[in-house]
Formats: sequence, structure tokens, C-alpha cells
Amino acid sequence: MRGKTFAWACRAVAVGAVLFGAGRPLVGAQYTVTDLGTLGGTGSFSQSHGFGVNGDGQVAGWSYDATPDQRGFLWDGGTMTELGPSDVKASQAFDINSAGQVTGWRRLSSGYSEAFLYTSGSITTLGILPTGQGSEGWGVNDSGKVVGKSKYQSGAFQRNHAVLWAGGTMTDLGVLGGLYSWAYDINNSDQIVGDSTTPTPGETHAFLHSGGSMTDLGTLGGTNSNAYAINDSGEVTGKAMTAAGEWRAYLYSSGIMSGLGTLPGGTYSEGFGINGGGQIVGKATDDLGAERAFLYSGGTMYNLNDLIDPGSGWVLVEARDINDEGWITGYGLYNGQTRGFLLVPEPASVLLLALGAMGFSYRHRR
Repeated sequence: MRGKTFAWACRAVAVGAVLFGAGRPLVGAQYTVTDLGTLGGTGSFSQSHGFGVNGDGQVAGWSYDATPDQRGFLWDGGTMTELGPSDVKASQAFDINSAGQVTGWRRLSSGYSEAFLYTSGSITTLGILPTGQGSEGWGVNDSGKVVGKSKYQSGAFQRNHAVLWAGGTMTDLGVLGGLYSWAYDINNSDQIVGDSTTPTPGETHAFLHSGGSMTDLGTLGGTNSNAYAINDSGEVTGKAMTAAGEWRAYLYSSGIMSGLGTLPGGTYSEGFGINGGGQIVGKATDDLGAERAFLYSGGTMYNLNDLIDPGSGWVLVEARDINDEGWITGYGLYNGQTRGFLLVPEPASVLLLALGAMGFSYRHRR
């Protein structure tokens, strides 16, 4: 979950109107791109991925170190800090809240992964369901409550169930009648989203867990859906299958799931992050079938590569999160290397970014 300050809220209002108020992007760059760097990986391991960004512009993600092993990181103002001791086999970080708390997973000496919560330089492992052999944290809200998944023993099998860690207690969130579930995000009202198998073989559906009850969010006419993010208004994004068997990013709001379409000529899209203004980021295919990061705002899906300096050396592949100020993190190719990025709206662009979101929210409420 992402916090925000009044000053940045005002800046966001300033940028949104310029960028999207007219329903199309202006000519020229609208975002500056920052390379998050790496933890020392070289050659093909000179990689990093941004996954979560909060209102202060801090980013959680993972990178290869010089070993090379995957390591979760906290990026803050140009400095990338590895989370946890170097004797951990591997780790990844997926989300960060307004207080800078980070969640993800660490692979321990036992060989099992375990969910963690990083707070001010200290890591707390969160535990595993009884008889289980691993857990992962995927979302954290501003109260420090974490959601993710944990394995447990069911007969001869290890199965994943969505779980909530809060106040030192782990709660199994259950399933939609199937055998497996996974939680990805939690908002500040403790609403949780994820996906679960259903009683129908081969079907997985997005769910919203609220007040102790798990609700099936349905699909776009097909058989499957997933939910990856929820904002504080209870709006959800993810991907869902259409009746034609194609995957589409969606917005779920007030009981209705609406497909967001694709980039021009594309056939696939999925949403990974949603902010308080209902703006959504994710990835989609373009007319050549290549995956590209997108921003959905004011009813239009934009290829983020069209909104950065074309001479920057970047190809933005996947956008994972967006904060309430319109800052976006994800990963792409920077001069051929896979790198995490942070996009910050240009000062002259901020008005349209927010007005586009405000217009979208107004039309949606109507």
C-alpha cells in the first residue's frame, strides 16, 4: 500500500491534466526514467526488477548479486540495499508500504522459502502453515499486515493456500471450493485479493476476501482470472479470460469486471498495479507481439515507451506498480540489460496525469 503527501498530491494533479486530459498523450517525453541498478551481478546476471513503489518513491524488488544469487532489495534515493544476511540462499521482495516495510520471501538453509517482513533494517520471518514446506509474502498494507501463500501437507501433496499474517498470527484464507489459492495484495481496509482454484477442474478465479468471506470475482466470459492488486477504494486489477480465450487486463469495481482492451494491434494484456485514482499499470503485447509496459488512465491504454525519451536506451517491458503520485516501477531493457526502473512524471506533465485519473473516477462513479 502506498502513502502520499499533500505536496505530491498537488503535483500529481498538475501532471495528469497535461498528459491525459485531452484523451491522448502529448508529443515528447512525459516521464523521466531512472535505472535502479543492480547488487553486483555481471554479464547476463546484471539484472534487477522493480515490483513495488510507495509514496516516497522507495522501491522494493530483486536483483542478482556477484555470487550470482537473487536478492531482495530496497531502493531509496539512488541507493540499493540488500535485504537480509548474505548467508541466505536467495530472496525476492515484492511490495512496500508507506512506512518502508517490505515483504517477500527468503530461501533458508533448510532449502524452504519463508515469507518475511523487513522493518528499519531488521527482518522477521513470518512462518509457514503446519506441516508446510514454504511460504511467500506478496502484499503489505500500511498496518504491516502481510498476505501471500503458504504450503501445507494434504495427503501426499504440498498445496498452496492464501494466508494473512497479522499481529503474529497466520490465518489460512481458504479457497473457492478448489484445492489451491494465493493472495497477492491487501489494502488499508484489510481487503485481500488473489486467486483460487474452483470445483471445476482447470479453473482458477480471482477473489476478493473481506470481512472473513471470499468472493469469486468471475471472469470476462472465459474460464479463468487472477487478481493482483487492490486500492483503498476496493478497486481491483489483474487479468481475466474472455469468451474467445484471450487474456485481458481488467478493472473490477462495484461488482463489475470491465476489460481494459490491449495496445493497438495487440492480443494480450494484464494489470499488475492500481493506485487511488484508478490508474492501472501492467504489460500488454503490441502489434508485433512484443510485451510492453502500459499505463491505463482516463479510459485509454498507453504504451509507456511512447511517453519516455526515445533516445533513452530503454525498452519498458513490464510495469508492476504505480503510486498515488503517478510514479511507476517495473523492469525493461536498458541498453540490452534487464533492469528495474522508476518512472517519474515530468513537472510539465503532472496535471494531465491526475486529471485523467479524476475524470476516470468521476465517470466511473456515475
